[in-house]
Formats: sequence, C-alpha cells, structure tokens
Amino acid sequence: MQFVNPITGAAVFPTMNYSAQLLRSGEELRLKRETCGTFIVVMDGTGYSEIGGERFDWAPNDIMVVPPFTWRKHVNTSGSDAVLYTVTDAEVLKHIGQYRAQGKLPDGTVEQIVA
Repeated sequence: MQFVNPITGAAVFPTMNYSAQLLRSGEELRLKRETCGTFIVVMDGTGYSEIGGERFDWAPNDIMVVPPFTWRKHVNTSGSDAVLYTVTDAEVLKHIGQYRAQGKLPDGTVEQIVA
C-alpha cells in the first residue's frame, strides 16, 4: 500500500515514497531490485529477508537498509501476518528519469517491472 496525498494521488513528498507491505503467514516474495535506496522497518511478524544474497532474520522493530539495485526478497516465517514499513527515494529518481525496477522469475529470468 502506497501512502499518497489524498487530494492529488501523488507521493506525500516530492522526493520520498512511503509504503506498507503485508506478507501473509508463510508468504515468500520473489526477488526484486530497484534503483532507489530502501529503508525497511518491521512493524509486525517474524521472518527473514535475503539482501544481496545474504540472509537477515527480522522481528518487530528491526530495521534494514537495502542499497540501490540490490536483489532482495522477504519471507514471512511466522504463523500470522507480517507488516513491513518502507521508505525509499524512488520519487526523486522518477522525477529525473532514473527509476527502474526489476523482478526475477523462478527460472531466473529478469523481468522489467518499471523501465
């Protein structure tokens, strides 16, 4: 869920994006990378994230930073939902035409999410 200006539908600030992501119990997301830097706060649940091929276990109030264009994925290992709060500088990169996002399919194929 992206947090946006309710009147314009645009980002809350012209340089930052804010969002919350729900991961259902046992859910494992696909690998993704973006040209923006990403700051993640675990609001609820337990699990782990693979960032740049390294595993980081997390629980509520843990903080992770994902460097730009680094592969990452999140896995909820708890028996309940997990919530990750994310802040990125994607908005400023979109304004200057430098934002890109890619995903990786299970067979290893890289797909463009945003080009």
